[in-house]
Amino acid sequence: MMEVRKIGAKLRRGKQTLAVAESCTGGMLGAVLTAVSGSSDYFRGGIIAYANAVKQRNLGVPAR
Repeated sequence: MMEVRKIGAKLRRGKQTLAVAESCTGGMLGAVLTAVSGSSDYFRGGIIAYANAVKQRNLGVPAR
């Protein structure tokens, strides 16, 4: 959790934000990021796109 806090502090200092697109993690990265108090200062949200059709439609991932 300490590393996540450091990343959050760096994002705040740089006035930057973060969003994620996850697949095989099933939303784990978003859960880790939002477990830190104050993460709404920099975390904008994420998309969990597990099915290939969802990845293609919502994230522009090309079909194989």
